[in-house]
Amino acid sequence: MKKLKLMMADTDADYMESVAVYLRSSHEGVKFDVKLFSTSENVSHYLSNHEQIDILLIAPELLTQELPIQHVGLVLMLEDERIARYDSTFIRIFKYQPLNKLISDILSHYYDENGKIQSFHYEMGRTKVLSMYSASGGVGKTTLAISLARQLALADKKVFYLNLELINSTSLYLTSLDDQPSTQILYHVKTSKDQLVSKIESLKKYSADMKVEYFDLAINPEEMLDLTEEDVNTLVSGLLETKHYDFIIIDGDDSLDPRMQAALNVSDFILWVLNNERQSFFKTEELMKQGKVFFEKEAELGEKLLFILNQFTGTLAEEFKIASLPIKEYTPFIPEWKQLRSGTQLLSTPLFSEDFLHHLGVQTTAQGGVFYGQ
Repeated sequence: MKKLKLMMADTDADYMESVAVYLRSSHEGVKFDVKLFSTSENVSHYLSNHEQIDILLIAPELLTQELPIQHVGLVLMLEDERIARYDSTFIRIFKYQPLNKLISDILSHYYDENGKIQSFHYEMGRTKVLSMYSASGGVGKTTLAISLARQLALADKKVFYLNLELINSTSLYLTSLDDQPSTQILYHVKTSKDQLVSKIESLKKYSADMKVEYFDLAINPEEMLDLTEEDVNTLVSGLLETKHYDFIIIDGDDSLDPRMQAALNVSDFILWVLNNERQSFFKTEELMKQGKVFFEKEAELGEKLLFILNQFTGTLAEEFKIASLPIKEYTPFIPEWKQLRSGTQLLSTPLFSEDFLHHLGVQTTAQGGVFYGQ
């Protein structure tokens, strides 16, 4: 993940240190390489003798005409009043706002200038896209998706959870201190592709309990059905273009409309969930027979398709043993999860084995039953 080079210049050293402390303790901190300066002379000397700076966040009194800002990608003026006191062609940011909002504004402006969406391709850096899918409902797919997101976060991976269900249940598992919804992101996918990365930055949420980022989308089946293949590709490309995530987990329906076909086709891995019931196996086998109708690259399907048998009690019915479905992972049945009230109930029980995480590219060590990244 590329770090943004952020230079902060202000005569208020205590304020700058508070921002630096916040970044060191925040999940946002990994996005930045931060330098602090309190005089114009030091800023000028650094800019004259170092490589390009991505963002210069500077108090107006330090922004002199002599500064070599040609070495800066984006200059943001740090105002200490909401009504600007200085005439300037530079973007202004209000200094005394919640630090999480300050950082979000900085990133949003940066991506407005630099975050142009590139067309999707399968080798975009280190980010892996996982789609959680099932041929039938009621198999525990969303619970598994949230649990996997949490387990990857425990392994020190940066995870974005993207729910594309018609009736999404995200709010049952993920909550944020920021109660503003993210629903506008679906509008921007269709109308603001060039600025989508900045919109993602301003509209995403962070669950401190689960350590996962996500969109807080309203339950609106009509909007979801209106998403085209191109829309899903654009949204995933925008998330990839942030260069912030190790994993994007897409939680989808048991349908194969254009929205879900796009999600499956852009995924590095399809985690196909079954349970130990006849309907689940039957629908999966029938759908697999028609795979060429739904998947762009059927030849690659076997390589990225991982079958997961959920709610496994240790015994597989005889009629299922002859099914031609190579099960990659068996996740246990946990009776307490029948009455899940929040995502925090998933914290104490990692479902996925070390071998399975290794298959996804996560190197782990075990401590007290929980797998941590190396």
